[in-house]
Amino acid sequence: MKKSILVLAFALGLTGAVAQGGYDEYITKDLVTFTTKWGKAKDENGEKKPALMIGVKNDNNHPVIISFEMLFYFEEILRERGGIEGRCIPANKTIYGKFNGIYFIPQEFTPEQLERSDFRFEIDEISVKESFDCDVEEEQR
Repeated sequence: MKKSILVLAFALGLTGAVAQGGYDEYITKDLVTFTTKWGKAKDENGEKKPALMIGVKNDNNHPVIISFEMLFYFEEILRERGGIEGRCIPANKTIYGKFNGIYFIPQEFTPEQLERSDFRFEIDEISVKESFDCDVEEEQR
């Protein structure tokens, strides 16, 4: 019985690791690492579109509040922006893209433009602030 539980626990752990794979490290600030990958997500009409998934790993021993701005450029011109404001990340936890609601569906670009070499994105204005408790922070938002 113990062997079965161990195998199941390992399989579930492996599934979680594989499900979150493919993220590329973007930047680390104050022991918080931001990662990105392209995937698909449903827009407000329920249509699946290309989406930039953001992973955030907090290696601090305390929760942090993050904020950042997302900038999308095409032909070196800023065409679209978005952002996350005041999102709490628990201590020593990682949150990922679609599952945790940190993703961006560019509205101003076709899928073909997103694949062109003259398209790029930036994560800018990153703010990481120490927090006492994510539950308290979420209630205050």
